[in-house]
Amino acid sequence: MQKLRSILLVDDDEVTNFINTELINSLEVTQHLKVCENGKEAMDYLDKAHSKSGDEDFIIPDLIFLDVNMPVMNGMEFLEAYKGRFKECDTIITMLSTTQIQQEVFQTLTATNLVVSFIEKPLTKDKITDLVNGIIRVYYHNCKADEAEKNNESKSGEAESKN
Repeated sequence: MQKLRSILLVDDDEVTNFINTELINSLEVTQHLKVCENGKEAMDYLDKAHSKSGDEDFIIPDLIFLDVNMPVMNGMEFLEAYKGRFKECDTIITMLSTTQIQQEVFQTLTATNLVVSFIEKPLTKDKITDLVNGIIRVYYHNCKADEAEKNNESKSGEAESKN
């Protein structure tokens, strides 16, 4: 299985973070895993990752698992800050919650094009592998589509230069 470059796990519960870190590492679905305990800590991390400093400890994540209820900066506040700072980012955000999210909230958040899905805690092997495999399929499909588009542009440019 292909691996994601990086996953960011944002949750204030130490036990949950320990369990999720062990699970994600055992599944070998990412090259890098970063854990932040609240939205502010995650925003600080993302600011450094996006600064292009070249520091290998700060990698823009392919996937963010984001808890809804946290102190300092909760999941909803994080999304507002994220939307304002990182508009052109391909990171997939999945909300984590111990309770089922009401359909209205889900629709509102997915309409922002930031949140792709909601997962009810706890994370499981199946939940993680299904999500990661879906991300890889979409990424692979998009890369192939981009490659085909570049090839078509190149061919049409060659045809015009021959005329």
